[in-house]
Amino acid sequence: MRSLIFVFQITVLSLASMMAVGCDSSTNSSAVVSYSRDTANVDYKGENNVVFYDFSTGTKTPRSHDAWDLAFDTDRFVIANSGEYGYCVLVCSTGDTTIATDFSGWKDSLDISVEDGWFRLLSEESNSLGLNYKTGSGMGSTYTKNVYIIRTEDQKFYKVQITGSIAMGAGIRMRIDSLNGTGAVEDTFETNSAYDYVYLDLETKSTVDFAPKKDAWDIKFGRTGEFIMDAMTSGRSSISINKEGGVQAAIVDAENLSDVTEALGATFSDDLLAIGHNWYSYNRTDKIYELASNVYVFETTEGNYAKMKIYTFKGPNNESFWADFDYYYQEDGASTFSK
Repeated sequence: MRSLIFVFQITVLSLASMMAVGCDSSTNSSAVVSYSRDTANVDYKGENNVVFYDFSTGTKTPRSHDAWDLAFDTDRFVIANSGEYGYCVLVCSTGDTTIATDFSGWKDSLDISVEDGWFRLLSEESNSLGLNYKTGSGMGSTYTKNVYIIRTEDQKFYKVQITGSIAMGAGIRMRIDSLNGTGAVEDTFETNSAYDYVYLDLETKSTVDFAPKKDAWDIKFGRTGEFIMDAMTSGRSSISINKEGGVQAAIVDAENLSDVTEALGATFSDDLLAIGHNWYSYNRTDKIYELASNVYVFETTEGNYAKMKIYTFKGPNNESFWADFDYYYQEDGASTFSK
C-alpha cells in the first residue's frame, strides 16, 4: 500500500511540474507581455496644450499651442497655426497689394466660412498661404505682394505681406502690421534646417522656440481644426506625425500590442494626420469617449520602428485629453518586433 501511495505522489508531482512548465511566460503565447507606459497630458484648460514625443528616448516636450501664429519651412511653404497644423488662427486673402491699406473694417464684415474664401482654417488642400504668395517657380518666380489678414487665437488681427526670400531657401521676408497701420517695415526671418518649421509670433514680430529639432520627436499630441458640412467647428484632439522628420504611420486593427509582430505588413502613410483624430470617438448616448481597437505603428526619425496602444482619452481630473499609452521601440532597425 505504501508503495502505491508513493507512486501516486510521484505521479502528482510530475504532473504538477509539467503544468508549471506549460505555464511559463517564455512558452505560453497568451502570457502578459510588459511594455513601456507613458502619458501625454494635453489639458486644454492648462498651459501644456501640445506634447511632442520621441519614442527612442521617451522624451516629452510640452508647449502651449498658442505660442505661434505663422510658420514656414526650408522650401518657404507657409502655414498658419490652424487646420491640419494647429488650432484657431484664421487667414483671409485680400487681393490687395498695398500694405498701407486700412483693413480695419474687414474684421467685422467677413463671414467665417469655406464657400466665400474669407477667413478660414487651413489644410494642405485649402491653404491660401502655402506658396500662393508667389507665381512661377525657381529663379523665375515673382512675388504677388498680396496682403493677408490674420486673426490669431486671442482674436487679434494683423495684416501680413510676404515680399521676398533669401536665396537657397535660407529665409523669407515679410511685413507685419496692424490692420490700420501704415508703417510696416520689412523683416527677414532665417530658416534652420535642423528644425521642421520657423515659427513666428505676429505680435512680437519674432521667431519662437516651439517645436524641438526635427530629429528629436516623432509624434505630436495636440489639437487641430476641421470643417464639418462647410462650417467651422471647434478643434479636435489629434495625433500628428513628424512629416518633415521622415516619420510615417500605419493603423493596424489589433486589440493588443503583442498582436503586432511585424512592421512591414502595415500600410504606412506620411500624411500629417495619418492618425489624426480617428483614434477615438464620442458616444453621445452614454456621453463617454471610446477608443478605437487599433495599434499604431511608426517608422521613426531614426528609421527604426515603434508601436503604440492608447488606453485613455480623459485624465483623472477629467482633463481633456490625457492619453495613457503603452509602446515598444525596436531600436536595432529590425522590422520584426522583439516583443
